[in-house]
Amino acid sequence: PLLGKNGKEEIKRDLNKILSQSIYQKRIETHPEKEKVERKEADYDWLRSFINWLGSLGGPWGGAIKFLLYFCILVLIIAILSWILLQLFNLSKDIHLEKSQNSSSSEKNPEEQAPQDLAQKGDFVGACRAILLNLIVQFMVKNLIPIHLSHTNGEISRQLRSSPIYSDFREIARIVEKGYYGKIPLTQKDFEICWSHFCNIQNYFKEDK
Repeated sequence: PLLGKNGKEEIKRDLNKILSQSIYQKRIETHPEKEKVERKEADYDWLRSFINWLGSLGGPWGGAIKFLLYFCILVLIIAILSWILLQLFNLSKDIHLEKSQNSSSSEKNPEEQAPQDLAQKGDFVGACRAILLNLIVQFMVKNLIPIHLSHTNGEISRQLRSSPIYSDFREIARIVEKGYYGKIPLTQKDFEICWSHFCNIQNYFKEDK
């Protein structure tokens, strides 16, 4: 024989060593779907056990416990429904408020809205200048004074000297010249001063009708 007794034993031993490795071991077949179903059933075991436990309760104490549990469940359901209704009510109220605010802002005079928008963006120079230009346009439309495009703010102020709105217009023009021509940064307070004088002039126009 080509192999002696010792050679055969070595081959047998090597084969057994190879066959004993994990890749040759018998694999346990798994069934994912079956495991998923069994896992779901295990998840509901506590619910079935709880229902069976409720059904097994007897006597006065059992009835009292059942009543208490059912009452707690009912209160919980009512609380959840109440919370949902409250959220829907608040959402409806917010939508209504937003619509009313949009409606009121759209009803404002566009010429009056422009300065407010600029001020909200922090452009106080542009906001005050928009107020001044708005007034000059109103003076032209109302034929309050003869205005030409070449007229300066000082010339317009002099023409208004005998008018009740003279001091209001002059103060607005002063602030605009400081910010627009003098390149001095204007503040929220400067805008509020201009807006206050602008409102005084608007009130005068309303009373003068």
